[in-house]
Amino acid sequence: DLLAQRLSQAVQIDTSVGDSWPSPTEDPERWSKFEAFHQHLVQTYPLTHQSLDLEKVNTHGLLYTWKGSESDLKPILLMSHQDVVPVNPETVEDWEHPPFSGFIDREKRVVWGRGSTDAKAWLVSILSSVEDLLAKGFQPNRTVLLSFGFDEEANGIHGASHLASRMEEIYGRDGLAMIVDEGNPVLSAEDPLGPGVAVALPGVEEKGSLDVEISIQSPGGHSSDPPQHTSIGLLAKVISQLEDSKDTLRPENLAEGGAQLRFLQCIREAPRFPPRLRSALKDLEWASRSSYGSNLLERLSERNREKRIRRAKERVIQSMPQRFKTQFLTTIAVDIVSGGIKINALPESAKAMINHRISTSSDIRWLEEKYVKDLSSLCQSLGLEFWAFGKRIVGEEEGEEGKVWVGKLIVEKVKQGFQPAPSTPLQGSEAKAWRLFSSVIRSTWPDKVGGKGNILVAPAIMQGNSDVR
Repeated sequence: DLLAQRLSQAVQIDTSVGDSWPSPTEDPERWSKFEAFHQHLVQTYPLTHQSLDLEKVNTHGLLYTWKGSESDLKPILLMSHQDVVPVNPETVEDWEHPPFSGFIDREKRVVWGRGSTDAKAWLVSILSSVEDLLAKGFQPNRTVLLSFGFDEEANGIHGASHLASRMEEIYGRDGLAMIVDEGNPVLSAEDPLGPGVAVALPGVEEKGSLDVEISIQSPGGHSSDPPQHTSIGLLAKVISQLEDSKDTLRPENLAEGGAQLRFLQCIREAPRFPPRLRSALKDLEWASRSSYGSNLLERLSERNREKRIRRAKERVIQSMPQRFKTQFLTTIAVDIVSGGIKINALPESAKAMINHRISTSSDIRWLEEKYVKDLSSLCQSLGLEFWAFGKRIVGEEEGEEGKVWVGKLIVEKVKQGFQPAPSTPLQGSEAKAWRLFSSVIRSTWPDKVGGKGNILVAPAIMQGNSDVR
């Protein structure tokens, strides 16, 4: 009840942020809503604010330091963020309870409102845990840092990036022992979409991201004398081509040390796991582990071993439901389309905004090259000049200088984007953080008969992005 009340109060303070906002020093009024949220935290968690050092970074970033008794131990960092995604005013009436009401639904055991999961639930949990430990006189051996950014939903430019720089300034590069941020939910054994056992899914990998704008420029005119395709029609063909040529799963995507494949191997014996995929994963494990007693035979058979592994991976791909494939792939989502200003005027331009989440087995350069590969032939056939990421792709070939083009396609990055984040080590001497975190989950998760540890802990990937990078 106390946690529900605290979460409800936190949700009632609107801390929504938009994309590409100027910094708090450039536009302090826009960010002033966070002052009320900070005051609320001081009132709600008095022991925390009396006992921990608090530094405000770039005005609204909160960095708490709970000093440990052993200064030679590297600190651990617990993260969340204060901001939430804005609510479209046109959808407010569609909410079962108003988005900033913080309504406590005791029947369903949930708190309603924007930020009740992402990510004020984590922030409230962290501060409530610290407050409770302080009340019991607990003193950590290792310094504990709490870092709460204020623009994670806008990529953390003003919040987490400044907090990270400040922590590096204090503790040095690689100066932290462990970072725990927001992550994936726990799948219960009863979850209809789950495998039939309780599974915790710590995100040990995170995809990259790139936002791309594609635009078509073409001559205007009156709609009574239209060309074969207006700029909007041309844009539709380009979008269709991009969606039809989306990333497909290949054996090289199934990195044997990667979180996604390890996740599937971890849960393959669950009762609701697809049987064909379970069999294929067992074959892949056997192919990956098989070896030969003779060194000569090993050398002669290495190529055959690689072929067996590739064939086993192909079988895994063929047996894998689509919901599992997405986590291995670079995704494409066309989210905004615009063009035209009048019903009887040919649109001189049309554009679309596309969001990509980049696979951990890929990178931004691969995605840029894919755009060129996927669209060059289409532009040739449509008579479109094609520019991609600052380079002229179609229209510079010999003999094309005098050609009349029906329009121009321009593909460019909206922002720089970011590569997939570094992976958390899962094996060997560098995997101490993983072993500690997963063992704590197993030792504290309650099962129905009052025991502990009746849960699988499987390494997973963050499909979306956070500011932990």
